Amino acid sequence: MIMRNGIRSALRSRGRTALFTALILLLTLTLTLGIGMWAYCAQALDTMDESYTSIALVEYMGENHPQEDAADEKARQASLSLNEENVAALEGISLWEETDRTLAALDGY
Repeated sequence: MIMRNGIRSALRSRGRTALFTALILLLTLTLTLGIGMWAYCAQALDTMDESYTSIALVEYMGENHPQEDAADEKARQASLSLNEENVAALEGISLWEETDRTLAALDGY
């Protein structure tokens, strides 16, 4: 009885009926868009997990960090301890490739 009278009361007033209809439409659209966005993001993340791999660069910052061209013996010792077997044995690492890189600075260039 309360529901029936409440619905009749809302339908008698055109302004309340329009506001109620707009509110229901807005809530339905918001929920639909939210669920659609959630489903799209979940699918995109699953696709990316299957398609992409992470690449990491190991950098050492020694005692003379702001001076990039200063020799650091601890960095040399740390790089010698990084061998392929030790790094590949860590969890989550599927491939380890060693590369040689040199940084040089020349005056006047």
